[in-house]
Amino acid sequence: MRIKCEMDVVNRVLPSMNVKKGGKACHTQLSIGRKPQSDNKEGVLFIMACTAKDRNGTKFQIRDNVEQIFAKFINEGKATIRLKDPPQDLCLCKADPLQLKNFLTLIRKASLGENIDKINLSTLAPASNKSVDKPKTKMSVTSRKDYPLTKSFPSQLEYLHVSQCRMKKIDSRIFQLKKLQHLDLRENVIEELPSTFSQLENLQELILCYTGSYKILYFLQADPLQLKNFLTLIRKASLGENIDKINLSTLAPASNKSVDKPKTKMSVTSRKDYPLTKSFPSQLEYLHVSQCRMKKIDSRIFQLKKLQHLDLRENVIEELPSTFSQLENLQELILCANKIQNLPSSLCLLPKWKQFLSLLDLSNNGITLLPVQLCELDNLVTLKVDENKLETFPPTIGRLKRLKYLSASQNQIKTLPCSFMQLRLEHLDLFNNPFADDTKSDLEETEWQAPSLVECCARMIRKNRLPYSEEDLHTHLCRYLDSARLCWCGGFCFERCVRATASFSLKTLSPTVSAVDMRGRTDVPILLFLCSPQCQRKYKTNPYAYWR
Repeated sequence: MRIKCEMDVVNRVLPSMNVKKGGKACHTQLSIGRKPQSDNKEGVLFIMACTAKDRNGTKFQIRDNVEQIFAKFINEGKATIRLKDPPQDLCLCKADPLQLKNFLTLIRKASLGENIDKINLSTLAPASNKSVDKPKTKMSVTSRKDYPLTKSFPSQLEYLHVSQCRMKKIDSRIFQLKKLQHLDLRENVIEELPSTFSQLENLQELILCYTGSYKILYFLQADPLQLKNFLTLIRKASLGENIDKINLSTLAPASNKSVDKPKTKMSVTSRKDYPLTKSFPSQLEYLHVSQCRMKKIDSRIFQLKKLQHLDLRENVIEELPSTFSQLENLQELILCANKIQNLPSSLCLLPKWKQFLSLLDLSNNGITLLPVQLCELDNLVTLKVDENKLETFPPTIGRLKRLKYLSASQNQIKTLPCSFMQLRLEHLDLFNNPFADDTKSDLEETEWQAPSLVECCARMIRKNRLPYSEEDLHTHLCRYLDSARLCWCGGFCFERCVRATASFSLKTLSPTVSAVDMRGRTDVPILLFLCSPQCQRKYKTNPYAYWR
């Protein structure tokens, strides 16, 4: 019995020897059988794996040698056979699911010593080139003499291009290619399309241009609303319905502007190149404007509905307008080297920012405080706030679960909030911040007093993450809520709390950490707030137990 698939052999001993195997799955023919000289009934059964590099194959004994078979994804053509000797895993993929099921069933029976004499087993002989070569998935025929009249098409074809072959009818053998995704039959003389196209279940792209009298029009990346109206009008006109009330176009030659491909990228690096009289291309996805001495962001930029990347570095922008809400697809925002002094909290609460914004660069500005609402940007991956005047991070920064790259060098940060320890980063840079040299655990001793009614209400608002704004509450109450401190247990507190400091190593947060000073130090002070006597007792018992 034989099957063809892709296989990767994984040695389970290598990780214990601190050796990594950079293997790659290769096309393999797997067979189950006995050696040619052995008796058909008493010979030992083997699995033989033949590849293009090793046509003679590698044999693995089956009886009492198969430790386990992993077949959770067998319907996707994937399985793993775990062997005892040698201690290897045979990882199979891209196999026919039905053949793989039968193959694994036979291996189970053989490993348990069951009788399989009635099953026709393969002869363990070297594989032919055809059996072990990787299946051909692409084929291109551009002349009649190269067309395969006597040979069949490769059964695994996914891409087929046949042109200039004077084909009048589509070859019926093409419809037997079950995995075909792209079919290009341009420049032939095809007159009709058969109903057998239904057999090509995986077909994604069909090109039939310049084929006889047929003209096929493709509409790609059109505005959905305009396309609906356009097709509705075509249907009405084709049926002879009255369309006199509709304003039709004059069929005149198109201008270059109308037929040129829409511009999606634009870069302006000097003031003289800035488009003062012309508008920005409406299809822009990437816009870079630097060194233009821009004090305010041009309102025309907010009309670019498809903009994903906005880079306004090296200008003199002082404030960020609320009209950022119009950029619904914005994913990356770079505002480094400007004169921004604060990041409006309302921007961080924009639904599209919370959903899509992945990069925010505010380096080299004059920002003194990051709003607590910054921690609502659930999709944020990269945050850069180097060379500002920050003294600390928001107390809830640990909620940025997707944050991987954080850079805040050359600020005025002296301590980090305790939720900072919840981050799991890939790169962290806090160089040249005035952290204390000797950080010792310190706990204030104070008498506990019951929190006020205002603080109890504020704690519940922050705990349940209820939205609030100056439209709902008085300004001083909003500032009070913004001043919340995050307790060691994950709760919030305000005046009624106990302050503590502890030393913490940044190496536990990220594999790539820049030292905080020239001496190579990576230990920094963490500022903690304990919201109740219970939290204080737990902290005294074990200062390093983060139980939430």
